Amino acid sequence: MEEPKWQPWVKWEELAKEGDLEAQHRLALSIWEGWSTPYPDPERSIELWRKGADAGHVKSMFKLWRSERILPAFMVEGDRKASIKEIASKLEAEIEGKGKKADAETVQFLSEILLDKSSGEYDAVRGRKLRKQARQLYTATLEKRKGQDAEICYHLGMLYSESECVTHGDFDGNNELSFQFLKMGAEMGCPPALFRVSESYVTGTGVSTNLALGYTWAVKAAKTGFYLGYDRLAYHYYTGMGVQKNYLKVFKLLKLLRALGAEAFGNGNSLTYVLAIISYNGGYGVIKNFKFALRHLALSTSVMPQLVAIEKASGESNNDLKNPFGMMGEIFFMGGHGVKRSVKEAVTSWQEGEKQEARMGEMGDGHRVGRYIAAIECADVLYSTPEEQQNARREGIASMKKYKSLSDFADFAEAYLYARDLHSQRESRDAIINRLLKWKDSHHADQFAVYLADRELKDLFLKQDPVSFYYGLGVERDFKKAEEAFLARADSDDPFILFKLGCLYYVGGYGLEKNGKAAVKWFKKGARKGDRRCQFGLNMCYVNGVGCTALPTQQGLQQMVQLIQEGGPTGFGDTAELGLPHETVQEKADLAFVRGFVQVWGFVRVRPDLVPERMGTAVEVLTETIEGPGATDPFWHFLAVTELQRLGQYVELEEGENKELFDHVVETILKLEKEEPMKTEQQQKERKALKSEGEEKGSGEKEEAEQKGAEEGEEQGEKEGEVEASKREDEKKEEEEGGEKENA
Repeated sequence: MEEPKWQPWVKWEELAKEGDLEAQHRLALSIWEGWSTPYPDPERSIELWRKGADAGHVKSMFKLWRSERILPAFMVEGDRKASIKEIASKLEAEIEGKGKKADAETVQFLSEILLDKSSGEYDAVRGRKLRKQARQLYTATLEKRKGQDAEICYHLGMLYSESECVTHGDFDGNNELSFQFLKMGAEMGCPPALFRVSESYVTGTGVSTNLALGYTWAVKAAKTGFYLGYDRLAYHYYTGMGVQKNYLKVFKLLKLLRALGAEAFGNGNSLTYVLAIISYNGGYGVIKNFKFALRHLALSTSVMPQLVAIEKASGESNNDLKNPFGMMGEIFFMGGHGVKRSVKEAVTSWQEGEKQEARMGEMGDGHRVGRYIAAIECADVLYSTPEEQQNARREGIASMKKYKSLSDFADFAEAYLYARDLHSQRESRDAIINRLLKWKDSHHADQFAVYLADRELKDLFLKQDPVSFYYGLGVERDFKKAEEAFLARADSDDPFILFKLGCLYYVGGYGLEKNGKAAVKWFKKGARKGDRRCQFGLNMCYVNGVGCTALPTQQGLQQMVQLIQEGGPTGFGDTAELGLPHETVQEKADLAFVRGFVQVWGFVRVRPDLVPERMGTAVEVLTETIEGPGATDPFWHFLAVTELQRLGQYVELEEGENKELFDHVVETILKLEKEEPMKTEQQQKERKALKSEGEEKGSGEKEEAEQKGAEEGEEQGEKEGEVEASKREDEKKEEEEGGEKENA
């Protein structure tokens, strides 16, 4: 069913050409808000209101006064000829002249003047009374039109919004009523109402939080061509709210918004800065590209001061608003992905960022640590004379020793001093490794932090530990060497050693043959000692028939349920006597994680008929397993991928939702194949067979009718916006083409 089209501005434009001042005012409002144009055009709106004001139209006079307060740069001297006192008097006279038939918008405008403390006409009691009257007048008009006026529904929704009411000193807001009116307007196709409904579902304002519905309404808003609809949809894909994260779709939507003239995105962040972040982090459909990120970070420096000023004026903190020079320095310091490493360029960027912090926001502590390290390790590159180099190293060490002032990077700075023998005290190598692993774990989302930790871990020669061979920390992953090292310590009966030996034999690969019986042996030995990890591993052997006869599905499920119901500590840790890092990063999974995995396992194995209903949850849990512990541990990776394969087998290829679910699972599996660390010959054959099967099933359906549902609406909205934005896009063409090639 085609979405309703709400385009009253077409009629307003026709009437405005005939000299209708009210229609001209409404047209100007639609242009100001971006309803009737690809992007808001305040200059054109002000021009129309100026014409109306010159002709004595009091609403146009009010909007001209309001525009001057918001965008004074667009105003001319003649716009200030009518004082706010005169405008208030004219609005008052018009309301009194019409009595009970007064225009709701006129009453609303007068209330805004009286509730504005800076207007010189402040009267809180009368202003609140007028806002209440405006709501009543809008409601009466809506009833006469039998609820069929999307614009009035939108205005009522905003007039009842508690946040809007508080802004105007009105304490009679009602978010539930606000949502009801916005929903009515949205169902009639009103673009701003669609946007607000999506926002309400995400924030739980006036309705229960439902991220999936928030995404659905964002798609509807984007389909109308409304720029905030594109913005909202991009935000869902960027954050993964109600939908799988997809940076490639974010990239396309942000490019479209930029072509329309947008500079900000989401919570007021620079659009070009977000494009840079996507290219900096990579993933979710986008290849990491430091060169493209650098270009867009440089572009964001022109708009960032304005956004920071807006943030300060609003009094609200935006954690996403970061100084672009900080990330530019990180890119130069790390190098790679299209950019040559240059410590000198990194330091220059950070120094410039410090100068611009007042205008462009703070950079955080990472850049300070980076500068200190550069001074300590690369003074000969940064300075020309031996004296300058010596002073730089001395200052760098002294600054690093004040690590307590580095807040978020304090633990790393202390570990760095120990690792480089620059600390006043000494610490064992294993204790330093433990510090770095813990810090890296808590900062796994920060690419620069991970890079700094990995540098030190590599320098500490982690290849001497069996842990390093198992996880590939600083060395090539080698299960054969890990086996030798673990077996040499197996007599200690440490649960960690027993569990890792079981994992090695369960998965196999990396120079070691898979051995199910050996896996059962070591898991069983640890399970008898009460170790939860080994109990879980042993159960996986039983239910999958690895090294033993497979248990019946229901019996296997009972054992799994018993495991997660027993509770208690997981025992994920190592003993100090073995010289292994205590609570290594990869082994910090807890029973909550195991519980989620077992629940997914249970419904996939025992109740495949429920798969379509719970597919989203299952894929999410299994994907989190792969991206979390599975990113470094082949055992967890293998288990999660195996269950994803089973999901793909259970979902039938039919039209509608099930087909989309199957496609999503197969796409997820095939994508993971490119990153999967498993390398045994048998596993490669299994993966190849799955891939061929998925391609065979999907090849005959590529030419079918357009995909139904939310995706169809999103793509149609993108195409409509691209047509409308073509004129603006030409001037940015050269720059964007370069970015597209790098992200191909």
